[in-house]
Amino acid sequence: MKKLDQDFEVLFSGEVYRGADRVVVKRNLALLFNEDPVKIEQLFTGRTVVLKNGLNRKTAEQYQVALAKAGAVCKIRDRNAPYEGQARFRANNESKEYTLRDISVHRVVCPRCNYQQLEAELCVRCGADIEQEVREKVKQDRVKERRRQEMVRPRSISVRPRRVVVERERDVPYYDAHDEAIYLGFGPRFIAFLVDSAVIMVLLGVIVAGLTAILMPDGLSAENLFRVVAGDAQASEISWTIVLFPTVFFLLFWFAISSTPGKLSVRGVIRDERTLGEPEWWQLIVRYLGYIPSALCLGLGFFWIVWDEKHQGWHDKLARTVVVETE
Repeated sequence: MKKLDQDFEVLFSGEVYRGADRVVVKRNLALLFNEDPVKIEQLFTGRTVVLKNGLNRKTAEQYQVALAKAGAVCKIRDRNAPYEGQARFRANNESKEYTLRDISVHRVVCPRCNYQQLEAELCVRCGADIEQEVREKVKQDRVKERRRQEMVRPRSISVRPRRVVVERERDVPYYDAHDEAIYLGFGPRFIAFLVDSAVIMVLLGVIVAGLTAILMPDGLSAENLFRVVAGDAQASEISWTIVLFPTVFFLLFWFAISSTPGKLSVRGVIRDERTLGEPEWWQLIVRYLGYIPSALCLGLGFFWIVWDEKHQGWHDKLARTVVVETE
């Protein structure tokens, strides 16, 4: 017979913490449960799934903390709680699609000590008045939001910014993917630059040799080389190829895999600074154009990587991107 204190369940509805990337959370859950990513994908359909059952409270809370570190929001349910009778869920046991509100309606989290318990006026752990603490928490959040709105610059003078009502921060452990990110420093990125330069030189040499054989049958003599440098009309194809090939090389690899052969050699990849997800197309274009001011100031924009907290150059700051190490 199962003990009464060992009938806790860990429930998950596909919800992740604010600021966490769903792709990163899915990968963390696959590693945590050692399951196939296809099975993990089925947990994010919106239905509430019982991840673990037959646990005591301490073990259930440990599961909740582990899932929170992975970025997943889960709930704990006591099947023997007097306020959560089986009749409440028996009506829906044919569908199994319980909502998160139905499961956690009789539970409350103390804003002071973050202890989860059955709905009550006072916290059983710290003795705080839960309703009063919640009101104080909401008041503080409103003050913070008002100050934040005052600091935000309106986009247009004629348009008054709307007041944004934000959801109160959750009283559960917050997961931030930036805590585990490893930003590549100046050394690895300089090695990546050398590798990319070598690849470009080899490819460009092959292409220019082919164009020279077609456009200049007499070979690349000193006279023909001068025509290429001077931008002669007959050698314009070769001149434009030399100028545009590095741009095409970088943008093509960035749009395809958010990296280059050089960055892949040091396990580097370009990511969005805020979400650590795939960068947008405009960020990649701005990042490449940012090479110009970084290089014109005697390379100061590139050396900025050495002492920056996230090892960002000027081109990274303009595009709001970072270069992180992949697994």
